[in-house]
This record gives sequence, C-alpha cells and structure tokens, in this order.
Amino acid sequence: MKISKETLAILKNFSTINSSIFVRAGNELCTISKSKNILATATVTEDFPQDFAIYDLARFLGALSLFEEPELEFGSEFVTIKSAGKKHSIKYVYSSPDNVNKPAKSRLELPSHNVEFDLDSDTVKDIVKASGLMSLPNLQVTSLGDAVQIVLHDSENSSSSNYTIETQSKTDSGDFIFSFKVENMKLLDSKYDVAIYYEPTKKAGFGYFKGSNIEYWIAVESDSKVG
Repeated sequence: MKISKETLAILKNFSTINSSIFVRAGNELCTISKSKNILATATVTEDFPQDFAIYDLARFLGALSLFEEPELEFGSEFVTIKSAGKKHSIKYVYSSPDNVNKPAKSRLELPSHNVEFDLDSDTVKDIVKASGLMSLPNLQVTSLGDAVQIVLHDSENSSSSNYTIETQSKTDSGDFIFSFKVENMKLLDSKYDVAIYYEPTKKAGFGYFKGSNIEYWIAVESDSKVG
C-alpha cells in the first residue's frame, strides 16, 4: 500500500498531539492527547488492512522519509517499508496497543453550541505566527456585536500587547468569552467551520473545528464565560 503526502502530513500533525498512535483497520486516523484535551480524526485515501500501534510516531515518520514514495506491506508483527525500484527496506516492529494512548471513540457528539463561525487557512497561519512572534500564549473567542473577535493575549500579564482578528458569527449567541491555550491549537493549515460549546455550571466545553477531511475537538479553558 502506498501512503500519500497528504496522509504523511496528517500523521506529522498528529505526532504534535500524541507521540504514539493506534491505527484501526479502515480509512480513518484518530489520536488524542495524553491530557485528553485534544481529539483529532481524519479521513484518508488509504484503507489500512488491519489494526496496529506505533509507539514513537516521529521515529516511524523518519523511517518513511527515507523513501521518496513509501510503500507499506503489513504483517502480523511488523510492517515492511520499501519503495518501487529500490533494493533497501525497513522492518518496523509494531508496539503493543497497551503501550499506546488511544481514544475510546473517534468523535464527540456536538451538543447545542453557543457560537459558530468560519476560520480560513490564512487566519490559522496568522494565529500561529502572531502567537510565536509576540509571545502570546492565550486565545480568546469573544462576542463583538454581530461579529466574533479572536484575541491573542497573555492571561498572566494584564499589561501585555494583544493581536485581534474579526470574523463573522453565524448565530445570535449573546455575550461570551471562550478561552483556549494556543499550544492546544494543533490545526493543519486549512479552512475550518468552528462551533464552540461551553457548560458554565461545569466550567467545561470544547471547540469543534471541522475541515474538509479532518476534525479537531479542543478543550475550552475554565475561565470562559457565557452571558
């Protein structure tokens, strides 16, 4: 089975969420962070023939990078990595599934959400770039009349600078402030439909980011407010 550049990019992204991965048979890849505050699921073009676990995903991707067009042959205990026209190959041994942190389910049910808006790929890039360049570790999604405002700031420093982006709300959601840690925004460059749910009594919720073939559920921080 050949593995596409698009799937390699998804696996690289998933390695920033969880250093391990458990791949189930089929065309869906799923991962969850160790703290269980990020869940991600992607639909890929490949159809994996069996379940298998990789303990060190970055190392596995490094092995794949040794081949221009890697092909995978799955055995019961290991996968053979090779490439057409090449004489060398790699025998990569699976991990025990018990050693890999894996989600119980590949998706979370989306309750009635508080706000919905679009996030284009340029904005995703701007958020990551501005956060790094300006040392702004926190992200807030706030109401501004009929608009949704995204503000990067430092919650530990009230006098810090901030970076603001305005987008358009699709719902009349009233007043809200939803807080995220930028370090949890492990998004591939893409356009996303975003929906945010928050339960004030539990001080818990999540943002749902839906791309063309990838979905993320990212925990909302407890200092969020509605109303």
